[in-house]
Amino acid sequence: MKHLLLLVCLNIGFFSCTKNETYNEAYVNSKTLYRLTDPEVFNLGIPKEFFVGKLQSNRKQSICHTQGLYIDKNRIFVSCILYNMEEVNTRSYYSEAFLLEADLSHILNKQKTIQWTLHQFAQDVAKIERKRISQTVFGDNDVPKGAHDFMYKLSHPSGMERDVNENFIWLTPSVYGPKSSAHFRKYNIDRGRFMKEFWHVPDHSGLVLPLDNNIIVGVTWGSKEFLALDTKTGQYKLYENTLPELVDYQDSTRLSSNIFLCGGKAITKTWNSRIHTGRIHVLHINGSSYDKLSFELMGFVRMKNVNEDMRDLGVVEYVYKDYKGTIQEIKAIKSTYAGVETNVTLPHEGMSLDPEKQWLYFVPQDLPDAKLFRYKISKIQ
Repeated sequence: MKHLLLLVCLNIGFFSCTKNETYNEAYVNSKTLYRLTDPEVFNLGIPKEFFVGKLQSNRKQSICHTQGLYIDKNRIFVSCILYNMEEVNTRSYYSEAFLLEADLSHILNKQKTIQWTLHQFAQDVAKIERKRISQTVFGDNDVPKGAHDFMYKLSHPSGMERDVNENFIWLTPSVYGPKSSAHFRKYNIDRGRFMKEFWHVPDHSGLVLPLDNNIIVGVTWGSKEFLALDTKTGQYKLYENTLPELVDYQDSTRLSSNIFLCGGKAITKTWNSRIHTGRIHVLHINGSSYDKLSFELMGFVRMKNVNEDMRDLGVVEYVYKDYKGTIQEIKAIKSTYAGVETNVTLPHEGMSLDPEKQWLYFVPQDLPDAKLFRYKISKIQ
C-alpha cells in the first residue's frame, strides 16, 4: 500500500489532461492501482416499516436516503436522510437525519433477524443564519414565500470516517443545499452516543477526512472545494478543487494516515439528461496545518483489468421530461453488482474499508431495502 504511483497530467498526441477534465480511458487504464474482486452481497435486514411515522411532514414516508457507511471490527454504521419524497424541494427544512448501528457479524452470517439501533441527530439551524441560507439554498430568484423564517435542518449527513487517534466516528450533518450550514460532529463508538461538542462552518460538507494535528477535511457542494477545519481554533480554509477529474464525492474511507479512497460520480449533463459514472479516487492530502494543505490524485479503484471499460463501477442516466429537472426515466446502463441489478452506481453513496483494509464495502441504495456489497481490494501493479 505504501508504494503508490502518483498520476500526473500528460500531453500525449491527441490527449491532454486539464483541470477537472474526465480522463481519457486509455490513460486511466495504464495508471489504475487497485482492483475489486470476489463480490458478495448481504441483506441488511432492516424492517420495511422502520422509518414510518418518523417524519412529521409525511408520516407515511418509509424510504430513507442513504448517505454514509462506516465498518468497524464488530459494528456497521449507516447514515441517511429522511424527507418527503413527494415534495423533494422541502428537504432543506422538513427532514430528519439518522445513524443506524448493528452487529456486523449478524449480517455477514446472514442471520434472519438483525437488531438495528437508531440514533436521530438532526439539529435546527440558528435563527441568525436563516436569511442567508434561504438565499444560498434556493437562489435569489427562487426563494419561496416565508423562506427566511423556515426552520432549516442540519439533516443532510456526510460520509463517515473514524478519528485518527480516538474511537470516534466523524460525520457532518448539513442543510441540504450549497453554501448552507454544517456541523462537524463526533459519535462515540464505545458509549453509543453523539458528543455534545460540534464545529460550525457556514457551508455544506459532503465528506469527512480526519487527519493528524486536529485537522478535518470536508468537501463543499458538488465537491467544487475542499474545506479544511482546525478543531483547536475553529478556523477553516477553502481550497479550490483543481484535481484533474471532478467527481462529486459521496463518501470516503481511510487507506493510510493521509491517503483516502473517495467515491462518487463523474457527472455529464445535457439539457435533457444527466449521466452518472461511478468513480473511486485515491486521494493524497499533504500538509500538517489546516491552511497549508495540498491535494493529489494518486490513482483509481476499479473492478476490471487494465485496458478494459472504465465504466465498470456503474453508469446511470437520468432523463428529464422538462426543463425544470423533473425526471422522466432512470436508465441503469452498467449497474449490476454481485448479480444484483440496481438503478445506481456502486459508489453512489456509502463506502467503507474494513479495519484490516482487505474488503471494501458499499451501501449504494436507499434504506430499508438496500443491500450491503463487499469486494476484496488489492493492488493491480
